[in-house]
Amino acid sequence: MVPDRPWIRVHGFTNLSTHWLPDHFYGINKSGLFQIRIPLWPPTFFLLIIVAWYLVLRKRWILWRYPDACLNCKYDLTGNESGICPECGTVV
Repeated sequence: MVPDRPWIRVHGFTNLSTHWLPDHFYGINKSGLFQIRIPLWPPTFFLLIIVAWYLVLRKRWILWRYPDACLNCKYDLTGNESGICPECGTVV
């Protein structure tokens, strides 16, 4: 007989209840073992946020660190009056 609200056995804890989990997050699988199901979209979403934040900060750091450099190849354009990078040919 499977109880409505199963108890989890975790080392160091006794009778850890699952009353804080919604019903669709836990249950008994086909093998009869207790499992907790976690959706994959929240960690993926937060990982994408962290990567986007890193890329923005990296771009800002490059612009701060090399203010007179070509954005494409980081060639120092100090004194360049032509408006074209001599290293890669990018219009500045």
